Amino acid sequence: EDPMATQVGRIFSKRLQHGSESSDNECHVRQACVLQMDICGFTEFARQLTALDLACVLHELFGAFDTLVQQLQLFKMDTIGDAYIVAGWLPHHDDHDDPEWKKAAQESTANICTKMLFLAGGMLDILDKFTTRCGKRVSARIGMGRGQVVVGALGSLQPRVHIRGLGMRQAEELEHTGTPATLHVCDTVLHPLCARDSADEDTDSELGLPLGWKLSETIQQNKWCSYKLSRDR
Repeated sequence: EDPMATQVGRIFSKRLQHGSESSDNECHVRQACVLQMDICGFTEFARQLTALDLACVLHELFGAFDTLVQQLQLFKMDTIGDAYIVAGWLPHHDDHDDPEWKKAAQESTANICTKMLFLAGGMLDILDKFTTRCGKRVSARIGMGRGQVVVGALGSLQPRVHIRGLGMRQAEELEHTGTPATLHVCDTVLHPLCARDSADEDTDSELGLPLGWKLSETIQQNKWCSYKLSRDR
């Protein structure tokens, strides 16, 4: 079976293979940094609220996340239940031989990855403020990955933009294996930050983390190395 079809669905694969002949819903191969946030204990939390109250809570929280995403000029992919997915598009470093272009592309990648870290921190701050104001403890697990993805509309009836590929798979797996109120991030997200000047006043630690984050745990897996980060308050 075609591995591309297995990964992104036959409709994605067909549109990619047809290239310029594909429809307006053609898919695009991109490099991306992807974030997936999931509210912890959502099922139990939902049982404590009426349907209307639950809808109001999600609307308030997701609305605040939307504002932050817009401010950081990132791309909101989707909300699935209580999960919230965001992507930051990265340049292809190997598309040009020009050293100056590659340098600019690397800096752009570092900026996008930094924005994604700020987004994750902002999400946790929003949840903390909601908890303080409402007296209901709401926390989240956040996973973040980086890699090649396929982006496009899936299906023909009420199609929505979907994202498939390495970056999304990493974000999903790291979110699922994360812990409440932490960011579980793949090492490839932090590599561009490490390459920056260590004298940068907006970063801290050898990982190049933006101020406000601290390393809680390093996890070495067969597939990739990851870090669990918590807020440094």
